[in-house]
Formats: sequence, structure tokens, C-alpha cells
Amino acid sequence: MADSVLYFPSIRPPENEWFTSVLLYWDRVGTILPEELADDDRFLRSYTSALLREELLVPVSPTNEFWYGDAGDHFDAFLSLIDNDPLVQKTMSPATQCAWERVHLTKIGYGLATALVERCLAKDPSGDPGSLWIDVERRTANLLMAYLAVIVGQDKTVGMDPITDSPAAIDAFKPLPEHDRLLDTKRHSIRFELLRDILPAPAGGIEPARLAEFKEDHKELLTNFRRRIEAEAIHCAGQSDDRDRADLMNAARDGLKQELAEIEERMKERKWTVVWSAVGVVAAALTVADLAFTGGTLATAASTLGLVAAVDQAFRGQRRSAIFDRPLAFAAFARRELGS
Repeated sequence: MADSVLYFPSIRPPENEWFTSVLLYWDRVGTILPEELADDDRFLRSYTSALLREELLVPVSPTNEFWYGDAGDHFDAFLSLIDNDPLVQKTMSPATQCAWERVHLTKIGYGLATALVERCLAKDPSGDPGSLWIDVERRTANLLMAYLAVIVGQDKTVGMDPITDSPAAIDAFKPLPEHDRLLDTKRHSIRFELLRDILPAPAGGIEPARLAEFKEDHKELLTNFRRRIEAEAIHCAGQSDDRDRADLMNAARDGLKQELAEIEERMKERKWTVVWSAVGVVAAALTVADLAFTGGTLATAASTLGLVAAVDQAFRGQRRSAIFDRPLAFAAFARRELGS
């Protein structure tokens, strides 16, 4: 299980309680940052610049060797994903009725940008030759950002699991309506499980330098606690019965009370107001073993697994164990205050 996470869908992370939790509980937190913007303080703004300066946030910029080596089929795999996604197909025309999201061209690549323009899923950027941004249809953009986060996180030099606070980004991982007979017995091939009110974190307004100091002082306590939460959340996500899953979540909270109390105390020693956050995992309930009867390929499962099948295709099936044995993505949301 990775001790590092890659924030998506945007380049600049939000300045709020949930991202403070991410910064404290994971060893390394990255963001996909094009090299052209790495020193652009005007674009990054003061908060992101400070996080980079304190090394709480790590810039990630994959090389061409990765894109055309390990993930050599990423281009065709993503086009296959959007061509078969019914939610994307519905928005392909007329283009004037689409909702758009801005995406940096370094993230998307000129070849993929052209392919999306041809499908009426992106606006032709040629009218503004100096711009490094392109408008992409919203559903396509959400799929693309989630897809890139998984792909880039699999880079051996990166080794990060995706993390987000965007419901639309989490939705990108959900399976499509099942049509594959081979998978009819697996009703919920992808599950999202949320452990509510489980991560203590300081309320907003804490300077990055102070966060970095606290993280360094209590790194082992914070990391071990988060690892236990991950394991519990993944275990809960694997339980298909709603009642049994609820019992598991209640037992998890009870088992973590001692660590919760210690972390809260350490934060209150600094006169911080404590906020309880939720942490969730998107996990594949369909395991590698379950896929054995598909003939060793996820191609037959594409209409069910959607984005997951596309990631598998991008790596030509060579990263399947890593994809299915780890969380597909994390999510975190601020919940309530405990008082100072």
C-alpha cells in the first residue's frame, strides 16, 4: 500500500481542512504540475507555492519515457473509454450545449487534444496559438483527470495513489451499467466506502510551515493511524452485505479510539481547533482471481469496469495486480468541529 498520494483533478489543491488532513497523514502528497508552471507563482498562488517550498507538496511531471514506455497504450485506451462511455456519448452534440473544464495541454498532449476536438469533446485551441489550455467537455475532463492520476501514480518513480475531494472525480471510477455476462455474478465490481468522522485535523488557517513542523514531530503516529484506517476502509469496502459493512465500520471506529484521542491531544497542545474528517476509498471488489475466467484480459469487462479497464489496457495488463490489490483512489471530506 502506497504511503503517498497524488491530488487531482486540479493542479492547485484547495486551502481547507480536508487537504490539511491529506498533508498530515500521508508521507508524500503530489500534484501533476507541468514544468512550464513550476516557477509561476502567479498561477500557483501563495498557498500552493508555500506547500511546495515546505516540501509538503511534491510536483509530479512524468517523462516521455514513461508515457511511451510502460504506459505506451494510454492514448488508445482513453479514446476507447470515452467512445464506449454512454454518459460521454450523450454530450457529443451539439457542442454548444456542453459544460466545459479547462485542462492544461501538457497534461492532455496535443495528439489526444486533437482526437477530442474531432469528437466534439474539446474546443479547438488553434484560435489562441499562445495558450497552453484547452476546454474539454466536463464528463470527458473528469474521466481524463481520474485516468491520468491512476496512470501517473503507477509510474515506478512516482508510486502514488490518487486522492480527491471532487464527487465528480469519484464518480469517474464508478462502473458502467453491466452488460458482460462473464461478470453478471459480481453486482458491485467497484465500491466506495467512507469512514466518517475518523481523521482529526486542525481547522483552516494553519500556516504550511507549522503543518510541516507538526508532521515532522509526529510522523510515526500520524502515518500508522492512517494505515490502520486504510486497512479498515478497504476491509469494509470488500463486504457486500450492507448490515455487515455497517457493523465493520462501527467496530473500526471503536478500535481506533485510543489513537484518535492521542492525535487530538497533540493538536490541542498547539491551540488548534480540531476538525474531524472522513476518509473514503474506491476499491475494486472484483479481484484479479475473479478475472481468471475472462481469459486473462479485461477487454471483455470494459463495458462494466470503465476507467479501470482503460488503465489496465494502457499498461497492456502488466500492472493488473498493482491496480486491483491497492485502492483505486482515496477521498477525504471535512465533517465537524470538536472545539479548541
